[in-house]
Amino acid sequence: MIDQWLEWARGPLFRLAFLIMALGLARLVILTGVGIFRALYRANDRKLPVKALVMATLKWLFPFKQLNNRLGYSIASVSFHVGLILTPIFLGAHIMLWKRGIGFGWPGLTSGLADALTILTVAAGIGLIIGRLANPFSRGISRFQDFALPPLLIIPFLSGFLAMHPALNPMPYNAAMLIHTLSADLIFVLIPFTKMAHCVLLPATQLVAEVGWHFPADQGENVAIALHKETEPI
Repeated sequence: MIDQWLEWARGPLFRLAFLIMALGLARLVILTGVGIFRALYRANDRKLPVKALVMATLKWLFPFKQLNNRLGYSIASVSFHVGLILTPIFLGAHIMLWKRGIGFGWPGLTSGLADALTILTVAAGIGLIIGRLANPFSRGISRFQDFALPPLLIIPFLSGFLAMHPALNPMPYNAAMLIHTLSADLIFVLIPFTKMAHCVLLPATQLVAEVGWHFPADQGENVAIALHKETEPI
């Protein structure tokens, strides 16, 4: 029975989940692009500080300066994101699956490095959960998905690691792989509808923020009224 469920999860369900993810992310990218274009078209000032935007984006992609703020939590966050991206893409077993499906592959991680990244990702995810729960400010501004997503993202890493290490696996191989595949399929489906979409949209975040402050012509008075500052000089 588990074998049949595993084949279904690996086959039709995976293809459906991947299609939902691809179409959902494409929709977000298109809507974001259209929004940026419309905002610039209506703006009175269309000049953008390209160099500053690139530097700001790189700072968010590689947030080394932010490590001074809650050092342990920041290191866990960076490690978690690095593991989430690198491990699934460069895991040898995953590359073999892609090679079967699309006809080509790419260099992968050694088994030792893949294990190390997997353990790092699981540990960092647990650290993020503890850090968010332990800090009153973080706990106060967190939404449901802030608590639900890290455990969900940990499941395919932990189950995949157990499946590849029978001596540590307390369950049958196919049971671990079923958990691994079903959790990965669920993540694919959720990516376009949760904050996980920032894996694709993050490079455009700074551009969207910058364009948002380029108001349409003659809108200064409306902004001042909204801020109750209409009697003050600009």
